[in-house]
Amino acid sequence: MSGTEVPLAGHGVVVSGGSRGIGRSVAELLGSLGAGVVINGRDEHAVQETVGAITASGGRATAVVGAADEDGVARSLVDACVDTFGRLDTLINCAGIAESPGSSILTISPDEFDRLISGHLGTVFHTCRVATPVLAAQGHGAIVNTSSVAFLGDYGGTGYPAGKGAVNGLTMAIAA
Repeated sequence: MSGTEVPLAGHGVVVSGGSRGIGRSVAELLGSLGAGVVINGRDEHAVQETVGAITASGGRATAVVGAADEDGVARSLVDACVDTFGRLDTLINCAGIAESPGSSILTISPDEFDRLISGHLGTVFHTCRVATPVLAAQGHGAIVNTSSVAFLGDYGGTGYPAGKGAVNGLTMAIAA
């Protein structure tokens, strides 16, 4: 690819969990390829820092701060993409919450378990529920939901692997 090609020019993309880790790397790559990117995360500083990194390198990005497992935040992500970039072409769910080291069924609280499930499964449910009517109406688009081999339960924890396994199941159900 030459230095002047912008293969995703004109595309609008939402990245939940786009302010850190894999999500941030994905968002920065998409911005460098010409996509307009909506960056989402719960930490306003991290979200703004990611938007700044993308725009400083000539890309287009905007921020929606909040937990994407909340219906209003999920709706704001899609609305921001359509309002700012004129369309929604891709939804990428990278949001996730790490489980405390050493956590197990013996130590995890019900509240912590619920928070982990919601952070993973709830984010995918709410964002996909809001994005799919837009994608269906325009007749094209893509959804990418990230997961982890941790769903196999081999890496410890309880809520994290359960949440990732649930994301896998919901993703297959949505695809069907």
